[in-house]
Amino acid sequence: GKEEINLRQEAQTSPLDLIGKTIGPYTISRELAQDDVGTLYEAIQANVNRPVAVKVLNPKHYEEETTVDEFIAFATAMAKAQSPYITAVYEVGESNGLIYYTREHFPGIRLSEEIQQNHKWSEDLILRTAQNVANAFSYLHKNNILHHPPLPEFILVSEDGTPKLLNNITTEGIEMGETEEQEIKRVAQDLVKVAPNLATVSDDVRSLLNSMLGKERPLLKTWTSVAQKCQTIEMARRSARAAASSQMLTPVAVPMIDEKKKFRLSWLHIVEIIFAAGSILLLAGYFLVWYKATADHDIGAKIKVPATAY
Repeated sequence: GKEEINLRQEAQTSPLDLIGKTIGPYTISRELAQDDVGTLYEAIQANVNRPVAVKVLNPKHYEEETTVDEFIAFATAMAKAQSPYITAVYEVGESNGLIYYTREHFPGIRLSEEIQQNHKWSEDLILRTAQNVANAFSYLHKNNILHHPPLPEFILVSEDGTPKLLNNITTEGIEMGETEEQEIKRVAQDLVKVAPNLATVSDDVRSLLNSMLGKERPLLKTWTSVAQKCQTIEMARRSARAAASSQMLTPVAVPMIDEKKKFRLSWLHIVEIIFAAGSILLLAGYFLVWYKATADHDIGAKIKVPATAY
C-alpha cells in the first residue's frame, strides 16, 4: 500500500526512524541495538499487550536477495527453539515495506559484562545459571539443533536473578563447533570468573565447577549430567534451609494432661482452698476468745484525771 512505499522510500533516503510507528501489530517504543544487518527495537504487541524485541532488516539490503533469504532463514531457524531456558523467536514477517522478525524481550545483563566489570555472584546465582544453561544446551543437543558455542555474551541474567540463554541458533555449518564436554568447560571457566574465591565457596558449588572443568570426579561430560548435578545440589540446599527454618519455628512442647487427672487436680485445689479458709477462720476465732478474756470492758476506769485539771 501507500504507507509501505512511503516507509521504504523514507528508509532509503534518510536514517530510518521507527520510534512511535507501527509495524504490523507492533508499536516501536525505543532502539535497543544496531549492526550491519539491521536494528533491534523494543516494541509492544498491541493485540496481546506483550513487550517484544523487533529486529528490522536494514533497508539497504532489500535489493540483495541472498541477504534477505539468509535473514528470513536465520529467524526461522531460531524459532525452532521451544525451551523456557532459551529466548523465543515468535514470527518472521513483512509490513509497511519492512522485513522483520520478533523475539522474546528479556531485559538483563550479559555474563560477558559481569566478567568485564569484575563483579562477583552469589553461590545461588552461579548454581541457577549453571542449571539453566545446562537445561538449554541439553535441549539443543537432544534435538540436534545447530548453535553457536556458549559464549558469555549469550548468557543473560534478568533483574530478578533469572538466567536465560539468548537464542544462539545458527544455520551455518554442518556439524556443531564444539562437543558437549568442551562447551561445559567453557561455561565453567566463565562462571569461575564471577565466583568468589573457590577456596571459600561451599563444597557443593566448588565440586560442581571442578567437575565441569574436568578437575574432579565424577567428570561432567554431558549437559544432562550437569543439570542433574545442579538439581541434586539445589534440592539438598532447600532441605537444609527447610530444616533450619523448622528448628527456629518449633514450639516449646507442653506436656499433655489427662482429663481425669485434670479433674482430680481441680478438686484438690478446691479442697486446699477450703482448708486454708477454715484455718484462717479458726485462728480468728481463737483470737476473739483471747481478746474477750483479757480485755477490760470499762475503758474509762483506766483514765486518771488530775484534780488540778478542773
